[in-house]
Amino acid sequence: MAGYGVQRAVRAAVGAAAAHGVRVSEPVVLAAGYNVVVRLDPAPVVARVVLVPAVLRSDVDGLVAREIAVTSFLAERGVPAVRPSAVLPPGPHHHDGLRVSFWEPLPAISEGLPGAAEFGTRLRELHEALRDHPAPTPALDVPIGDVEAFLRSPFATRDDLEMARTLERIVPEVTAVRPVQRVHGDAHPRNLVRAGGTWTWTDFEESCTAPVSWDLAVMRGTGRLDGAEALRAYGGDDGELEPFRLLRELQATAWVRTRAAVGGA
Repeated sequence: MAGYGVQRAVRAAVGAAAAHGVRVSEPVVLAAGYNVVVRLDPAPVVARVVLVPAVLRSDVDGLVAREIAVTSFLAERGVPAVRPSAVLPPGPHHHDGLRVSFWEPLPAISEGLPGAAEFGTRLRELHEALRDHPAPTPALDVPIGDVEAFLRSPFATRDDLEMARTLERIVPEVTAVRPVQRVHGDAHPRNLVRAGGTWTWTDFEESCTAPVSWDLAVMRGTGRLDGAEALRAYGGDDGELEPFRLLRELQATAWVRTRAAVGGA
């Protein structure tokens, strides 16, 4: 992400905190991409500022509010996951045209990714915990919406007609699968971190209502661990994942193409 974007995000985080009476003396950037994560020292608060291109996601407020609702639900049940701040209203807040949310800092994060079996087991436990979460949103609205938004954007060309045809073909199939529930939405190994000795889920901004096969397809397709082993540990069926894999590929293409067009990390 361009330096100006990060600087603007830091100013938004500090300004939003100040608007709620929290003075920040030393903001520390922890991560910078389409989300800029800022530790607001000395306050025990971490801010996340959304820099996602509006061409893909126009309802940023709704997605941030959804993430806060999901993580609050998990916190109430003691599930190891990032938690909304108890020091400041978690948000979403608007500052300088950006959306800011506030979170509890995680304990010290260890280096390294989870093993395949560990990841599959933890994902199954997460799905079990989320089974009772209200899931009123349309099935797979985040990934389908990303692809549809890209196809409407000025970045799409005639060469993307096949992408549009594939989406048209698979949407009825993936949205007809039952049962559905709240899922993580972006279940890859970098979103499960070892914090304070506990495997902890992060980054629920793509959480949506979906068959669990959506998360399984994301997990199965990652190159960061043995997806087949992770799927066995979960207890999933590889034969059910193909249309969800295709949707994930379309979503990834939409993001890569948009990123190339607008610039970024």
